[in-house]
Amino acid sequence: MRILLKILFLGCIVLTTCKEYDYLEKTAFDLLIGEYFENNPDEFSMFYEMLNKSNTLSFLKAYGTYTVFAPTNEAVAVFLASKNKSSLNDFTAEELKDYVRYHVIIDTLSTTEFTDGRLPTATMYGQFLTISGYNEGGSSVYKINRYAPIEKTDIRAANGIIHSISTMLEPVTTPAAVFIEQDPELSIFSEALKITGLYDTLMLTPDKDIPAEDRRWFT
Repeated sequence: MRILLKILFLGCIVLTTCKEYDYLEKTAFDLLIGEYFENNPDEFSMFYEMLNKSNTLSFLKAYGTYTVFAPTNEAVAVFLASKNKSSLNDFTAEELKDYVRYHVIIDTLSTTEFTDGRLPTATMYGQFLTISGYNEGGSSVYKINRYAPIEKTDIRAANGIIHSISTMLEPVTTPAAVFIEQDPELSIFSEALKITGLYDTLMLTPDKDIPAEDRRWFT
């Protein structure tokens, strides 16, 4: 009986040791987000190029907690065509940096935390993204800002989560006051904003509202 107990005890030790080894091995080979883009050029070479040209690749190759809504190569190509640009070289580094910042959140947000409406954390551009759920062709589809479908969800990396999207995201650059002023039906309201001084307040955009310590890679 004692011999049987010893065998069982040793067997438990061996199984526990093997499980621990497998866990450590898996952790050691986790890719950082920047490395994932680098290792998947068929899908993300153009976004990887954006990161390089905007000098923002280094933070995604460092440890932290990030969520990246990463546009595919097709998404970037369509975006270039919509801007009448032949390549990413037609943008300045600062312009590309703004686009990158709008696709990155300093938080880890998986689909389990998605609810219709605004995401809980702003992008590094300083504006919030919204999530909407749809049923298309019998399948559930998430869209960012109501126009950018998520193709692949919850791609886990060592420093966060990647969601690939099939449309580039574009930050809002027109202040609310201008939208109101341009709408003929809101002309009286626009005039009231100017009289009360609120017009100037609504001319502000939330860009750069993220604390400086959290924008250190983007300044």
